[in-house]
Amino acid sequence: MFHEHTSVSFVRCPFIPTTDGDERRMEDDEGWVMPPRQRTKKHSSVAAVLFWTAVVLVVTPFIAPRAYAQEKAGDSPSSSTESHTSTRSSPHRATERSNQTTEEWLSVGGEIRLRWEGRRHAGFRSGNDDGYLLTRFRFHLDVHPGEWFRAYIEGQDAQALGLAGGPDPPVFQDTFDLRQAYIDLFHRQKRGLGLRLGRQELIFGEERLIGAFNWGNTARTFDAVRVYYETKAIRLDAFAASVVRIQDERFNRTAKGDNLYGVYTAFPRLIPRGRWEVYTLWRAQSQTVNERGERGDADRVTFGTRLVGKLPHNFDYGVELVGQAGDVAGDRVRAWAAHLQLGYTPARVRLKPRFLAEYNFASGDDDPNDGKVGTFDQLFPTNHNKYGIADLVGWRNMHNLRLGLSLKPTDRTGIHFDVHSFWLASRRDALYNAPGRPVARIPEGATSRHIGEEIDLYGSIKLTTSLSLGAGVAHLFAGQFLQQATPGENTMFAYAMASYHF
Repeated sequence: MFHEHTSVSFVRCPFIPTTDGDERRMEDDEGWVMPPRQRTKKHSSVAAVLFWTAVVLVVTPFIAPRAYAQEKAGDSPSSSTESHTSTRSSPHRATERSNQTTEEWLSVGGEIRLRWEGRRHAGFRSGNDDGYLLTRFRFHLDVHPGEWFRAYIEGQDAQALGLAGGPDPPVFQDTFDLRQAYIDLFHRQKRGLGLRLGRQELIFGEERLIGAFNWGNTARTFDAVRVYYETKAIRLDAFAASVVRIQDERFNRTAKGDNLYGVYTAFPRLIPRGRWEVYTLWRAQSQTVNERGERGDADRVTFGTRLVGKLPHNFDYGVELVGQAGDVAGDRVRAWAAHLQLGYTPARVRLKPRFLAEYNFASGDDDPNDGKVGTFDQLFPTNHNKYGIADLVGWRNMHNLRLGLSLKPTDRTGIHFDVHSFWLASRRDALYNAPGRPVARIPEGATSRHIGEEIDLYGSIKLTTSLSLGAGVAHLFAGQFLQQATPGENTMFAYAMASYHF
């Protein structure tokens, strides 16, 4: 319910996440979001028909005999099953399978994925419902003629069918384009120093700050130069990168004036039964706007540490602490975030349950006019499932308590049940969604920090070494903040997915 005399800054970015930081803005005459609209969908029919015809001709000779051979050999389930707990793409795992049937120096592989998604009361508005089908096809070539050299190229076609509103946002649709293309100079047996140059994924830690966002239909890549050093005791990465912006019907290029530099170090053996990571990241942006509306450059330095490992008596833990400093067009940046997780897996219990308790925090801006930026910048994360599978909350201006239970009825099956409670860190800052865009804000300050509670149920099953299925449903109960700042309806999200890797 809206309150009289309350100034509300309505959401102008819908539930749709983006990989490039530019979101579709969808407004009706009342200034609210995501009005139901009918539209005629435009397809690149000629390009799509030619592309999918080529796909069938190229892929068919590889799929059928390989699937039969894998099942006949009784291969164990692959770790590449796509679910909420594994967001990494699988070109390297697919490459290993391809090597068994092609020349040692050349392998091919790819992915075919279908996912239906439905939303009810999107934007917390009654009657704002939508359902659509997402399709994705990837095909890659992996050339590795020697121990020191590797060349990798991957194409992708992603489409959205039946999505209300238009045009389709970059996170959903990108007609056939180049996704990855890089060379790798690294001795896979001796390890040591390596170089990766070209369009590539960047994945660090749990992808809370830098990830490939493979849950998204178009995902995310970077044009980057990456130098790394690897031994059994240390992995050191230094890189300079710019995120690739998805532009349907045009060749995808990097964003001008948005560069990321970093040094990321991991020590897999320094801590008993654990892993320690430390990093420093520098994001340099041009033509940003400060709190006074003045334009200028922004420089944010993010420094943090992450520890994960096992404890006695079947407990495990995860800790990540992050700070940020710098300036945005002259305004000082001071922000921080934290992730704390404790898990417990009873030994020798049917269904292999794992209990989880987790707390996440990211600072907000206490005063939008004091020349100090307190909102945490989550950079380029893979946020899906970290703060609820509905993707309505991101790692900015938030408190999040999560309680979860995971079950494994078989080695091929996983079932997950999570309960989230969300609260604002600062009453005067906005609620931000999974890609980090503002959802709702009350400039003079909300009367309550309580965003709401979300209940998630999702799971996956691996039918073969290549084929997996998944489904899930989420329900968010709007709290006092959403009831004050938005129409305040509870919202639901559901999906069903099939994925085939070859």
